[in-house]
Amino acid sequence: VSADGLSTTVQYDANGNSLAESQTTDVTMIHADGSTTRTITDSTLSGGTAGSANPVYTVTGKDKAVIDKSADGLSTTTQWDLTGSGTFTEHESVVTVLNSNGSSTKTTSFYVGAALKSRMEVTDGADGLTKTTKWDTTGAGTFDQVAVYTNVVNADGSMTETTANSTGAGALF
Repeated sequence: VSADGLSTTVQYDANGNSLAESQTTDVTMIHADGSTTRTITDSTLSGGTAGSANPVYTVTGKDKAVIDKSADGLSTTTQWDLTGSGTFTEHESVVTVLNSNGSSTKTTSFYVGAALKSRMEVTDGADGLTKTTKWDTTGAGTFDQVAVYTNVVNADGSMTETTANSTGAGALF
Protein backbone atom coordinates (compact mmCIF):
# COMPACT_ATOMS: atom_id res chain seq x y z
CA VAL A 1 0.00 0.00 0.00
CA SER A 2 1.37 3.41 -0.93
CA ALA A 3 1.84 6.09 1.72
CA ASP A 4 -1.15 8.08 0.39
CA GLY A 5 -3.35 4.96 0.29
CA LEU A 6 -4.11 5.41 -3.42
CA SER A 7 -2.10 2.45 -4.68
CA THR A 8 -2.09 -1.21 -3.63
CA THR A 9 -0.31 -4.23 -5.07
CA VAL A 10 -1.11 -7.73 -3.80
CA GLN A 11 0.89 -10.74 -4.98
CA TYR A 12 -0.41 -14.29 -4.68
CA ASP A 13 1.63 -17.46 -4.10
CA ALA A 14 -0.92 -20.17 -4.88
CA ASN A 15 1.39 -23.19 -4.64
CA GLY A 16 3.46 -22.22 -1.57
CA ASN A 17 6.87 -22.18 -3.27
CA SER A 18 7.67 -18.64 -2.00
CA LEU A 19 7.22 -17.16 -5.48
CA ALA A 20 4.13 -15.27 -6.52
CA GLU A 21 2.32 -16.44 -9.64
CA SER A 22 -0.07 -13.50 -9.99
CA GLN A 23 -0.75 -10.01 -8.72
CA THR A 24 -3.47 -7.40 -8.57
CA THR A 25 -2.68 -3.70 -8.64
CA ASP A 26 -5.26 -1.08 -7.72
CA VAL A 27 -4.32 2.55 -8.39
CA THR A 28 -6.56 5.59 -7.90
CA MET A 29 -5.72 8.99 -9.40
CA ILE A 30 -7.46 12.12 -8.14
CA HIS A 31 -7.63 14.77 -10.86
CA ALA A 32 -7.51 18.56 -10.33
CA ASP A 33 -11.27 18.83 -10.99
CA GLY A 34 -12.04 16.28 -8.26
CA SER A 35 -12.87 13.43 -10.61
CA THR A 36 -11.10 10.10 -10.13
CA THR A 37 -9.69 7.31 -12.26
CA ARG A 38 -9.24 3.90 -10.66
CA THR A 39 -7.28 1.23 -12.54
CA ILE A 40 -7.38 -2.40 -11.40
CA THR A 41 -4.98 -4.74 -13.22
CA ASP A 42 -4.62 -8.50 -12.82
CA SER A 43 -1.30 -9.92 -14.04
CA THR A 44 0.56 -13.19 -14.30
CA LEU A 45 4.06 -13.25 -12.80
CA SER A 46 6.97 -15.38 -13.99
CA GLY A 47 10.62 -15.61 -13.09
CA GLY A 48 11.94 -14.64 -9.68
CA THR A 49 14.32 -16.55 -7.44
CA ALA A 50 12.93 -18.58 -4.56
CA GLY A 51 14.30 -17.37 -1.24
CA SER A 52 15.08 -13.90 -2.58
CA ALA A 53 13.86 -11.12 -0.28
CA ASN A 54 12.60 -9.15 -3.31
CA PRO A 55 12.18 -11.42 -6.33
CA VAL A 56 12.12 -9.67 -9.69
CA TYR A 57 9.27 -10.90 -11.87
CA THR A 58 8.24 -10.58 -15.48
CA VAL A 59 4.71 -9.13 -15.41
CA THR A 60 2.15 -10.09 -18.08
CA GLY A 61 -1.25 -8.39 -17.96
CA LYS A 62 -4.30 -10.69 -17.83
CA ASP A 63 -7.14 -8.18 -17.56
CA LYS A 64 -7.82 -4.60 -16.58
CA ALA A 65 -10.70 -2.42 -15.44
CA VAL A 66 -10.60 1.38 -15.57
CA ILE A 67 -13.26 3.27 -13.63
CA ASP A 68 -13.72 7.01 -14.20
CA LYS A 69 -15.97 8.86 -11.75
CA SER A 70 -17.05 12.49 -11.99
CA ALA A 71 -16.30 14.84 -9.11
CA ASP A 72 -19.99 15.06 -8.17
CA GLY A 73 -20.37 11.26 -8.24
CA LEU A 74 -23.23 11.42 -10.74
CA SER A 75 -21.37 9.84 -13.65
CA THR A 76 -19.24 6.68 -13.76
CA THR A 77 -17.75 4.89 -16.75
CA THR A 78 -16.13 1.48 -16.38
CA GLN A 79 -14.07 -0.05 -19.22
CA TRP A 80 -12.87 -3.66 -19.33
CA ASP A 81 -9.94 -5.26 -21.14
CA LEU A 82 -10.83 -8.91 -20.50
CA THR A 83 -7.81 -10.45 -22.22
CA GLY A 84 -4.87 -8.21 -21.30
CA SER A 85 -4.48 -7.19 -24.94
CA GLY A 86 -4.64 -3.48 -24.14
CA THR A 87 -8.01 -3.11 -25.89
CA PHE A 88 -11.14 -2.30 -23.94
CA THR A 89 -13.85 -4.53 -25.40
CA GLU A 90 -16.70 -3.80 -22.97
CA HIS A 91 -17.82 -0.76 -21.03
CA GLU A 92 -20.60 0.45 -18.77
CA SER A 93 -21.91 3.96 -18.31
CA VAL A 94 -23.87 4.96 -15.20
CA VAL A 95 -25.37 8.47 -15.19
CA THR A 96 -27.61 9.93 -12.50
CA VAL A 97 -29.73 13.00 -13.21
CA LEU A 98 -31.25 15.02 -10.37
CA ASN A 99 -34.59 16.11 -11.83
CA SER A 100 -36.13 19.54 -11.14
CA ASN A 101 -39.14 17.95 -9.39
CA GLY A 102 -36.87 16.35 -6.76
CA SER A 103 -36.84 12.87 -8.28
CA SER A 104 -33.68 11.25 -9.63
CA THR A 105 -33.08 9.07 -12.69
CA LYS A 106 -30.15 6.67 -12.90
CA THR A 107 -29.39 5.14 -16.31
CA THR A 108 -27.00 2.21 -16.64
CA SER A 109 -25.94 1.25 -20.18
CA PHE A 110 -23.76 -1.77 -21.04
CA TYR A 111 -21.81 -1.97 -24.31
CA VAL A 112 -19.74 -4.57 -26.11
CA GLY A 113 -17.53 -2.65 -28.50
CA ALA A 114 -19.68 0.27 -29.62
CA ALA A 115 -22.92 -1.76 -29.58
CA LEU A 116 -25.44 -1.21 -26.80
CA LYS A 117 -26.25 -4.61 -25.24
CA SER A 118 -28.60 -3.56 -22.44
CA ARG A 119 -29.86 -0.55 -20.54
CA MET A 120 -31.68 0.00 -17.26
CA GLU A 121 -33.28 3.23 -16.08
CA VAL A 122 -34.41 3.72 -12.47
CA THR A 123 -36.42 6.77 -11.46
CA ASP A 124 -36.93 7.34 -7.74
CA GLY A 125 -39.78 9.66 -6.82
CA ALA A 126 -39.03 12.78 -4.78
CA ASP A 127 -41.27 11.53 -1.96
CA GLY A 128 -39.39 8.23 -1.70
CA LEU A 129 -42.63 6.31 -2.18
CA THR A 130 -42.42 5.50 -5.90
CA LYS A 131 -39.83 3.90 -8.12
CA THR A 132 -40.02 3.05 -11.81
CA THR A 133 -37.50 0.68 -13.35
CA LYS A 134 -37.29 0.21 -17.12
CA TRP A 135 -35.16 -2.34 -18.97
CA ASP A 136 -33.94 -2.56 -22.54
CA THR A 137 -32.78 -6.17 -22.27
CA THR A 138 -31.70 -6.51 -25.90
CA GLY A 139 -29.97 -3.20 -26.59
CA ALA A 140 -32.56 -2.33 -29.23
CA GLY A 141 -32.91 1.21 -27.88
CA THR A 142 -36.45 0.73 -26.51
CA PHE A 143 -37.57 -0.44 -23.08
CA ASP A 144 -39.15 -3.89 -23.24
CA GLN A 145 -39.87 -4.34 -19.51
CA VAL A 146 -41.15 -1.92 -16.88
CA ALA A 147 -41.74 -2.28 -13.13
CA VAL A 148 -43.51 0.38 -11.09
CA TYR A 149 -43.23 0.19 -7.30
CA THR A 150 -45.68 2.29 -5.27
CA ASN A 151 -45.71 2.55 -1.48
CA VAL A 152 -48.62 3.94 0.49
CA VAL A 153 -48.37 4.82 4.17
CA ASN A 154 -51.58 3.67 5.81
CA ALA A 155 -53.42 5.55 8.58
CA ASP A 156 -52.03 3.16 11.22
CA GLY A 157 -48.45 3.79 10.09
CA SER A 158 -48.06 0.49 8.24
CA MET A 159 -47.04 0.49 4.60
CA THR A 160 -48.52 -1.19 1.55
CA GLU A 161 -46.33 -1.77 -1.49
CA THR A 162 -47.77 -2.44 -4.91
CA THR A 163 -45.66 -3.64 -7.82
CA ALA A 164 -46.88 -3.59 -11.41
CA ASN A 165 -44.75 -5.37 -14.03
CA SER A 166 -45.40 -4.79 -17.70
CA THR A 167 -43.94 -4.94 -21.15
CA GLY A 168 -42.59 -1.75 -22.66
CA ALA A 169 -45.94 -1.45 -24.51
CA GLY A 170 -47.84 -1.57 -21.19
CA ALA A 171 -49.21 -5.13 -21.18
CA LEU A 172 -49.12 -6.54 -17.64
CA PHE A 173 -47.35 -9.80 -16.96
